[in-house]
Amino acid sequence: MSIFIDGRCGICGEVLPIGDAMLDESTSEVFVPPMNPAAVCGLISSPAHWACWAAVPDRLATIRKWGDRILEAAESSPFLQIVRDGMEALLLAQDDPSGCRLIVMPMAVGSWMDVSSSPWPPTWAAGLSHHRLMHEIERESLPRVIEELSGPFPTPEAAWRTVDWEPKRALERARQRDQIEKKQRRDELLDIHNEACDRLARLATSVGIACPHCRRFLKGDFRYLDNRPNGRSCIVCRRCGGSFGPEEAGVQAP
Repeated sequence: MSIFIDGRCGICGEVLPIGDAMLDESTSEVFVPPMNPAAVCGLISSPAHWACWAAVPDRLATIRKWGDRILEAAESSPFLQIVRDGMEALLLAQDDPSGCRLIVMPMAVGSWMDVSSSPWPPTWAAGLSHHRLMHEIERESLPRVIEELSGPFPTPEAAWRTVDWEPKRALERARQRDQIEKKQRRDELLDIHNEACDRLARLATSVGIACPHCRRFLKGDFRYLDNRPNGRSCIVCRRCGGSFGPEEAGVQAP
């Protein structure tokens, strides 16, 4: 996860030790939330000092809220799968263009720990303990996390092999089909509107119509904005400047 650090702690408001920077993940200096925390509980809206985060009284309840929101997102995401929702850790698999990823969130901490697949580390301890500098509360949580994960999944690679991406890919194909169908329907409705507006302009030229805004009779005293093929066409009254189409005019043009 890449996030911009604006230089201020989200809890105490004091300057962060690294100043303005772009981070890819948590460091031993700065705690980076696993998602937008403001959308979950409003506790903090940006990264924070580790000391500030560790001292938050209801930190565990906040992390659980993050976990619940992440689980909801994973259910509908074609690129994210829940591998294990445990007491000590939330384990997710991500189908990333750069490679297969396993993401661990210790439930006592709330930070991301990314276990790379290139190459897979031989053990959870190797993958989680050495992928970056860690804060003390992360190191304290690791034995419990490793114990919970290593039972059902002896290695990170073993966890990845349990993931079946075909249902997720089917979900993505269905989502793409739905988008195509919605676009086709929007295009059809746009064509219907623009054809009706074109007929309305011809009617206003030959017979005349009333402007729905100023109620004045228009016969040629208008501008026709033909916005085909991608926009909605309309008629603009030269007297009041109001724009309208067949729907506003209430006219079924022949």
